[in-house]
Amino acid sequence: WSLEAIVNGEKTELNEAGNTIKYLDEMAQGQWYEVKYDAKGNVRGYKTITWQAADGNPTNPSTKYITEVVDVEDAVEDHDTVLLWVNYNTAAGYLTFNGKGTLYTDKAKTQGFSVSPNVKTVVSLSLLKKDGKTIVPFDDVTDGYTGYKGLENAIADLDTNFKGYLGVLLENGIATCIVLDDRTGTSVDTGDTSKPTTGKYSSEVDATIETGLDKLALDDSNNNKIAADGETLKLNVYGGGDEATQIKEALAALGYTDVEMGKKGAAYTIKATNKAGVVEELKCNNSSDLTKFWIVDINGKKSYIQDSTQPAAIAQGTDAGTGFIASVDGGKTYKYDGAYASQPTAITADTIIKSGYVKVTAPALATITGVTGSTVTYTSAGETLAASAATGYAKVGDEIVITVDFKTGTLTTAIANATLKATGYVAAVETAATLGAGATAESAATDTVTFPYNTGTYTGGVYTFTKTVAAADMTSDITIATAALTNS
Repeated sequence: WSLEAIVNGEKTELNEAGNTIKYLDEMAQGQWYEVKYDAKGNVRGYKTITWQAADGNPTNPSTKYITEVVDVEDAVEDHDTVLLWVNYNTAAGYLTFNGKGTLYTDKAKTQGFSVSPNVKTVVSLSLLKKDGKTIVPFDDVTDGYTGYKGLENAIADLDTNFKGYLGVLLENGIATCIVLDDRTGTSVDTGDTSKPTTGKYSSEVDATIETGLDKLALDDSNNNKIAADGETLKLNVYGGGDEATQIKEALAALGYTDVEMGKKGAAYTIKATNKAGVVEELKCNNSSDLTKFWIVDINGKKSYIQDSTQPAAIAQGTDAGTGFIASVDGGKTYKYDGAYASQPTAITADTIIKSGYVKVTAPALATITGVTGSTVTYTSAGETLAASAATGYAKVGDEIVITVDFKTGTLTTAIANATLKATGYVAAVETAATLGAGATAESAATDTVTFPYNTGTYTGGVYTFTKTVAAADMTSDITIATAALTNS
């Protein structure tokens, strides 16, 4: 007997031995349990978690099972291991990782906890059924998000930031396992699962994707044939699948058996027995004889599209924003791809396209004049933009952040009594500067960091300026403000 589960930040199976199932069928989906194992790793018992009720205030928890981030500090003081499970379904949270070991759970960044550099993160996405109302949780559960970068990618992969349940295992005060149970729900094109898959299409092809599937049918001579020279295989293939497998299955569809293949560079050499029992020597070059098709997912609707061609223009419809974003790495990173009524970039890989965004452009400023070694970096929706780049994107609720890092540079007395300002953004002192003799600490208010007049210096400070995108910002593209350092 077995049951899929998340254990210590990894997808695995719980196993139970015996003629009848005793424990696994009592466990409910989406719940947390303490599980006991026998010497062979089989489940021999479990304990249902009893959670401390949320009251909205920091309390001294009597248990290590807490449901509010405000209780983390007290809980980790009393327990080596703490389990946090927060319900963000009614009042949404907002997850922001600062890249330095702290995950904040609200937009104001007043609540959060420390994260291990080796943290394991799991993302669970929900399915929105065709009725537009019914949400099916745990439709797509992905593990393998490891470390700080993995956590950032996991947050970027959420349908929204953040509605659902946040589960965290804290060991010795530091989060080692994070589960993001997103309950937003997105529609998925499940296609027609009755479509034939054996023989007609390669096993590397998803035959439930109807649009464009005809271009990959192996029984169509437009897609799969031996050319007029009698030796060259011409074949349409799925670009994301294994080429050799598709070639072998294409030859089988043409009646060949006993296929032997070799490859040098882009060229395949093939020996195969035809229907008459004659061994033929064939060839196929993957750059000139294979025509690739890719899976393009546009707002949940998938289709096969030929390599280096463009999908049809994306209409705005009821979507907000100015255009759409695209990802070619499975949704881990995106870029702003185009405005409504324009065609997406030519397809050269599996691509995910989402509507409802504005383009975000970073200003040219990359360093602060007067602070040697300083850097200015820009992020939007958790992704970094190079200075002067126009590939960023945002939607309502996303954060745009300017980070000014003095590194080892020093704000000197030559520009003392200075202000660092990004108009319209919320300023914060992320890391206070090391102060020279007689210096007064810098401070942040509204959109300005102030360095008081004195004879001291400020070395190595880090300052952030944050803008949370509102509905009013979605009518036109956004250019990030410039962080200006001036004397006051």
